[in-house]
Amino acid sequence: MGRIARSTLLLLTMVLWLGPSLAQAQSALEPYTPVVAQLAAGEQHTYTFRVTDTQPVSFIAQATQGDLDPSISISNSSGEVIISNDDAQYPQRTDALLEAVTLLRTDQYTLTVSGYGSSAGEYQLLWLNGYSTLADGISLDGNWRGSRDELTIDQADEGLTLSLAGPDRSATAYRADGAAFSDAFAQVRVQVEGTDGWVVGLTTRQQDSRTAYRFELDDGGLWRFIAQQNGEERIIRDWTSHPAIVPGASEFDLSLLVSEDGYDFFYNQSQIGHLFDDQLTAPGRFGLSIATPSAIGSEVTAVFQQLRVTTPALIEGRRVIPQQLILSSPNNMGRELQRRGLAPGEAVVSLTVSESFVESSRPGVERVMLGRGATFGEFALASTLTWTATESAMTGCGLIFQAQDDTRYALAYADQQGGVGVSTRTGEEFSPGIFDELEPPLESRRNLLVVVRQGQALYYVDGAYVGAVALEPVAGTVGNAVVNFDPIRTSCQFRDTWVFSW
Repeated sequence: MGRIARSTLLLLTMVLWLGPSLAQAQSALEPYTPVVAQLAAGEQHTYTFRVTDTQPVSFIAQATQGDLDPSISISNSSGEVIISNDDAQYPQRTDALLEAVTLLRTDQYTLTVSGYGSSAGEYQLLWLNGYSTLADGISLDGNWRGSRDELTIDQADEGLTLSLAGPDRSATAYRADGAAFSDAFAQVRVQVEGTDGWVVGLTTRQQDSRTAYRFELDDGGLWRFIAQQNGEERIIRDWTSHPAIVPGASEFDLSLLVSEDGYDFFYNQSQIGHLFDDQLTAPGRFGLSIATPSAIGSEVTAVFQQLRVTTPALIEGRRVIPQQLILSSPNNMGRELQRRGLAPGEAVVSLTVSESFVESSRPGVERVMLGRGATFGEFALASTLTWTATESAMTGCGLIFQAQDDTRYALAYADQQGGVGVSTRTGEEFSPGIFDELEPPLESRRNLLVVVRQGQALYYVDGAYVGAVALEPVAGTVGNAVVNFDPIRTSCQFRDTWVFSW
């Protein structure tokens, strides 16, 4: 969008959780606390915040008065812009949205709000952990139900207190009138009292007192993840340690992010694990769990506070397509794709090629196939490429996927004039597919990413979304290619080509 002007205007901020109103600003942004401010034409507002290197966060800026078309960007402590957004998904949603992004390093960041062109007006800015929509009706009051009679549930202003007595007992609690969720993020503050050996946790996809997933933490600093189906327990990850967990600490935050069949686990906003399991797929409630040690006379009491649940933004029932991705290593990119709804939890890095070359002087597509014939149905394919040509002409490099043979494949490409696109070949014909013209790349370098899923290919160039094209859902091989529109010698170098498949 338009060039962002700079100003030193003091911001007006909202410091109450409910019923936002204009108030004197503070520069620090706090999670779950809306900020309301007036933005004049050509101005920008800046806010600081701090997150850990594994923490998923969402930011949304919505115009509330005037003709403001808000944009947001995030920069690190060195002033480098990491990610930005103008429209969540144009034209369906024109508010600025960054959802479930991971900023890759623990740092002090700056979020900048500006208006496109000469637009001006009032906006509301909100930082949420996890996803970008705060779920309604989620609180620690209401009709909470326990899984066993021995569990005592007390409600007070400070939260919900669970007490359990007796040796080697466990119980869960959930709101019988609570909402059920599929993809969601839950966060709760826990304070524990009791004998050594206590266990507390969060549940998800809870159907009733006998069916749920349980994310549990014990007083020794170990955590585990289990499934309970009709009262039968199945261990998915047995007790394990993590450096972020403080053994013996009695006050901490627990968080759980659910995306399809993938589960991310957090202790004090630091990720301690990632697992997938596809046995409980129906939407369910979030709940709380507690357990006692095996000693006679054991008793555990835990106070749960500030339970918050966030859910993904949806357009026509589907996740919002991310307009920009943060480029990084294959493993970090895989996490980004999973959290942002582009890949399921069971996806893994299944192919990596550190470096490859393709050279051609003939018009057309010259391919080098990778993976020794391995085929992929749904996947993400990416590479960073550079090219050299003997003269300035229409030439470029690309990624081959869904290849059946020499004349049946799909091609994602970028040329040295700034053209980018995705096309499929059948025989001697190439389909129109996607095409866009960007600024010519610096140093003839591009990062290309294709996500093939649910009958379509989503195309990203240098982390920015270009478009989507429908594809027949077939498995095929992948490769690298020179794309020559003219008969000149072109050499393409590919670094860190990888496939993330499921």
